[in-house]
Order: sequence, then structure tokens, then C-alpha cells
Amino acid sequence: MSFEAYLQIEGIPGETLSEGYENWIELQDFDLSASQTASATATSAGGATSGRAYLSDLLVRKPVDNATPKLHEACCSGKHFLSRCRFIYLGLAIRKLNTLRYCLRKL
Repeated sequence: MSFEAYLQIEGIPGETLSEGYENWIELQDFDLSASQTASATATSAGGATSGRAYLSDLLVRKPVDNATPKLHEACCSGKHFLSRCRFIYLGLAIRKLNTLRYCLRKL
């Protein structure tokens, strides 16, 4: 099954040659989740009470490429990316099916 997802971090070029995403970082896998707790007791409004929503970190897996040493250097030095970073998931099997875009801030 085909999988297309890309990450763009200003100042860290990747090696992807895919049309429209040249020099982005190509991803092999990613994980992103959200959860919200709910109690079993109903409220006077008729529904179960719910807690606060929790969002996980965006975890990515990528092949070793020219972005790898720059990403390691940034992580080891504690660098924060306050400028534009973008994550794009184009979907499975068919290009541009189920496009999911995130604009990441203060990485």
C-alpha cells in the first residue's frame, strides 16, 4: 500500500523529489492521537461528563537523508523552530486522497 507524508521545517531541507514537495522531508510513518476521558455518570443535561482533551506529540519516522544530521544537531542543542513548519499526509494508495495538513508552531 502506498503512503505519502511529508514534513517541512524551515532551514532543514529534505531530499524528496515528489512533485510539489521538492526538498521536503519524506516520512515513512507518523503517529498522532487525541483522547478524552468520560465518566460513567450522567449529568442533568443527559450526557456523560467528559474531561479535558489530550493531544499526543507528533511522532515521525523517516529514512536517513541529508536532513538527519541537521535534525540531530537541532535536537541536541535544544533549538526551537519558531518559524514555519508544515506536516502533510496525502493518504493511502491514491495520491492526494484524504489530505490532512498541520501547521506546527513553536516546535
